[in-house]
Amino acid sequence: MRLRPATPLSILLFAAFALLLLSVLSTPVITSIHLAAYGDIAFGVFGFCDSKACSGVRIGYDMSTFLPWRG
Repeated sequence: MRLRPATPLSILLFAAFALLLLSVLSTPVITSIHLAAYGDIAFGVFGFCDSKACSGVRIGYDMSTFLPWRG
């Protein structure tokens, strides 16, 4: 059975979509998935969480709430 020409590209497109979905659903939506971590703070696309609480889900976030020495 032969693959049609669009099949490999469809597989690559689905893989890219899955990776994009993982990054968008990162912290604070799903706290166990994060893009980066510094100390006890986990960063995601739409917010960040420390060991006590998470920021709200929004575009752009204020680091001074968790990093008082930066504010």
